[in-house]
Amino acid sequence: MSKVVRVRSIQVLCGGASIRMFSVWLVLLSFKLVQASPGSLINEVSHRYTKAPMVTSRITKTVKQIVLEKEKIQKGDFFFRRGQLKLDFHSPERAEVYVDGKHVWMLAYPPKGFIDAPAQVTKIGVKKDRGSAALLNLLSLSSTEREFKISLLPERENIKVFDLDASQHEVLGLKRAQVFIHPEAKTIGKLVYWDDLENETVYEFSEINLKAKVKSEIFKIQIPKGAQVTEL
Repeated sequence: MSKVVRVRSIQVLCGGASIRMFSVWLVLLSFKLVQASPGSLINEVSHRYTKAPMVTSRITKTVKQIVLEKEKIQKGDFFFRRGQLKLDFHSPERAEVYVDGKHVWMLAYPPKGFIDAPAQVTKIGVKKDRGSAALLNLLSLSSTEREFKISLLPERENIKVFDLDASQHEVLGLKRAQVFIHPEAKTIGKLVYWDDLENETVYEFSEINLKAKVKSEIFKIQIPKGAQVTEL
């Protein structure tokens, strides 16, 4: 039988943004649990990530669209420090996402074979974006109180698996998620979330470094010459 703990407050630890790509992970980092178990491990991971000078990792993102019966896989690098996030996808096509406390920038490079095509840049105010993918929704919340049920599921290959049930209190489209934590390293190995249409998004992290020496300029978007910029 799984262990259950009630969560009654969310404390936003990073700046504001609502791109949905990483909301599950920030749900994890934002929970201030009122009981020690199983939330104590989540609290430890939260503290490590939000206090780290820089977090980097390799990342694989898989999106399964149920209605369209499509699957899309992207691979790249992940950069995070309190209040800032960058996703740098290399495969199958080059794309970048930048998030700060005010804006979300999405940069899409032209596909191979279309060298003369301009890059596409989209700038979105954090309060306007409600439709991208899942880990940054909660960045737009200054403070709020909700109830989440967290269940500790059976371990998988020595990995702690937490089930986050938000079915009765949807968090900006998020219905349910699972977070996979390495208990010894206290790092996030994988997260899975399902939206209100039952589409599944999976993020897998590898080569995780919580003490990465990366210059802060990594979070500054460099708009390519001739790029088409759209502001929403």
